[in-house]
Amino acid sequence: MHLKFESVSAALKTKITGLTGIAIVEREGDLTLRQRGDQVQLLGRRGTPSSTAQAGDPNLIKRIAAQAWLNRVLPAGGGSLGLRAETDPGSRGNTYVQCESFVFEVRLQKPAYIMLLDLDSAAI
Repeated sequence: MHLKFESVSAALKTKITGLTGIAIVEREGDLTLRQRGDQVQLLGRRGTPSSTAQAGDPNLIKRIAAQAWLNRVLPAGGGSLGLRAETDPGSRGNTYVQCESFVFEVRLQKPAYIMLLDLDSAAI
């Protein structure tokens, strides 16, 4: 997994660079780790916030390690499946808050299996 650092302390960098399957990159990471004071934010590929934690929270390291493990276990697909996902209400975009209900529908143009995993913010 490619991880990009933005203003991350040396202590946190040391903890993360020791994880298996993590490559630190200057740009275009799978995830971005941004630190502002004691707050650390994990961002997705498009800059979408994934989780927020305190810099010393051990669950943050577990969350990053779990994502790296998942990327190793599930290889990237070579071809396009024609995946189309829609949410309802669609006018809200793709960001929802905890306990808010929504409906999603996934359609594929090719036969395939879909695996839906849930990793809570505590990486448990």
